[in-house]
This record gives sequence, C-alpha cells and structure tokens, in this order.
Amino acid sequence: MPFLAILVAFSMNSCKHTDPNDDEETYLQSLVPKGWTVQIVDTATDCVIGDYNKIAVDKNKGVHILYSFENQDGDASLKYAYKPDGGNWTTETITTPNGVLMDLIDLAVSSNKVYVVYQDSWTQQRIHLATKTIGSGSWTDDIIDDKYEARYPNLFINDKDVVFISYTHANEGEYFEIVGGTQQKITDKGDNPTDIVVDKDGVVHIFYTHENELHHIYSNNYTDWTDEVIYTDDNNGLQRPDASVDADGNISVALTLDYISNGCKFFYKKYGDTTFSTSTPSNSKFSNGLMNTAVDLSGNQYFTAYSTDDECIFLADKEKDKTSWNTTLLLNSDEYGYGLTNDIAIDKDYGIHISSNGDGLYYLYKEKK
Repeated sequence: MPFLAILVAFSMNSCKHTDPNDDEETYLQSLVPKGWTVQIVDTATDCVIGDYNKIAVDKNKGVHILYSFENQDGDASLKYAYKPDGGNWTTETITTPNGVLMDLIDLAVSSNKVYVVYQDSWTQQRIHLATKTIGSGSWTDDIIDDKYEARYPNLFINDKDVVFISYTHANEGEYFEIVGGTQQKITDKGDNPTDIVVDKDGVVHIFYTHENELHHIYSNNYTDWTDEVIYTDDNNGLQRPDASVDADGNISVALTLDYISNGCKFFYKKYGDTTFSTSTPSNSKFSNGLMNTAVDLSGNQYFTAYSTDDECIFLADKEKDKTSWNTTLLLNSDEYGYGLTNDIAIDKDYGIHISSNGDGLYYLYKEKK
C-alpha cells in the first residue's frame, strides 16, 4: 500500500550556491537568435545541475521545471523551480535520495497542482509520486510501486485533471495506473522507457520499445488493451519514445535510434486514422536517446534534442499538415556543449519554453511572433 509522508529538504553543504551572473547571462543571450530570452535558473560551484530536467507550463503560464542536482561527492537531490507569469524564479529541494538519482523523472501540472514522478536511487528503486499545490504548500510523497524492478515512470494529466502514469518492471513488461486507482500490468513485453498520452476521447496511448520494435498499446476502457507494432528497425537499437497529443486528438511521437547512428524517426497519427505515418525530420545526429516533443493548440509540432553535429540544442517545428521542418540552433557555442539534456513545452499563447542543462540550469523562452 502507498504511504504518505511530508518530504524534508536537505542542504547540499558541499555545493556553494551562487547568484546568476549578469555577464554569463549576457553571454548566453548571444548564443540564441533574436527574440529568444535566456535565464539562469540555478547555479552552484562544484555541482552538476540539470543532467535530468523536465519542463511544464500551467494554464496561467506559470513555468515549472523539475531537475537533478548532484554535489561533488556524487550525492543527488531532486529539485523544482517555479516562476509565475511575470514573476521571478524560486527553487526548492523535493527530496534527497540515498545515493545517485535514477535517470528518468517526469513532471506535469493540473489546474491547481504540480505532479512529479521519480525513481529512488539505485539502492532503492521505488517509484514515487510527489505533489504540491501550485505556488504554495509543502510536497507530499506516495510510493506507488515498491518493487526493485520498477523504473521509467511517465505522467499525463488530461483536461479533467485525471492523472495517468505508465512505467516498467525490468524484464517483466509495462504497467499503467490512474492516480487513485489500481495498478495494471498491460503487457509482458518491454523493459525500456515508455511514454503516455490520453486523447480527447479518453483513449490511453502508451509507447514503448521491445527489442527492435516500437510498440503502441492503447485502451478506451483501461481494461482491454490492443498492442501493435508501428515500427521495426533491424539495424538500430531503439531508444526512448516521446509522445504528445493535441486538442484534436492527433498524436506525435519522436524516437531516437541507437548511439551509433544517432538518427531519429518521427511518427504521426491523425485523429480517426488507424495507422501512423513515418518521416525523418532532419539529417542531424542526436545524442543521449533524448528527443522531446510538444504540440500547440493548433496541433503544430515541435521537438528538441541535442545535436552532436552542432553541439547545441536543436529545435525543430512545423505545421501539423506540412512535411518540412523549420530548425533553430540554440546555445550554439564552440567552447561548450550546452543543452545535452533539455525539454520543451508550449503555452496557451504559443510561447515556446525550454529547459536546459550546462554549467547550471537554464531557461529559454520565445513568444509567438
């Protein structure tokens, strides 16, 4: 049974927090095209900040970033940054696991709450769901799976504030639950990261890889599941899929290939269609198996990744009915590879929000033209 506890924030004594440096922000601003704003959210000496980061924007355009923070001894904490629309950043520690934080974390916001899923350190490997009210209050924590094999949690919140979670048991298959409901094992296949979206009809769509296949498993009643293979690649090992769904029910999925080819594939299923179309959005090479997708209210598509060709954040966008992508390079520097990990969110006014690592945690923003 899950248990509830108030999380306690710990100080990182071996790190020294520093205030954002105006000179550094000026330099970072020079590394983005006109119209973009760059801010330093968190920085400290002798620390590794934001190696894992996720971003979300709430209905009031408040920005939320979940990120890792590791001191010089290798001890990690999970942190959260929040900036209301027109306000300033505040940061806080959610939890400090006993050891190195596991690599996959996720963040989502409802109409009034922030939800975080994360996995304990390697010594525990339990999946947690932490929540708090937007802009106030303390974090609470539920352990939603205490099995050693549990890993790779992902969140989705629909417009009715129902919270959906998918995750994996290593070598055992994929799991699903609705917060407040019961856990379900939905397939014996898969032991890699998943992603989950829910369309306008309430149909749950989960994407996962198994051996050389990308699977799409879905259900409209959360009991009976259909599992289909939408892509097979005998030449590349498939990495983590990342999915988004727009208000019309169209689904977008990005998938990076193995660490050798560093290529990618993009999949799209128009609402009402039964199959996914497949395209290759760019000739650039992307590292880390980390592509992140987003869609705006018109269904236009976006993704970010780290370009190994240009050593910077690679942003691509296109209209939903087009085939060609526009590309933008962000934090492009000959001296340092910024944005090895990053994430993207689009607000209700079509503003673009990106979180990024580097010497600290960075936030990039552009309003709609």
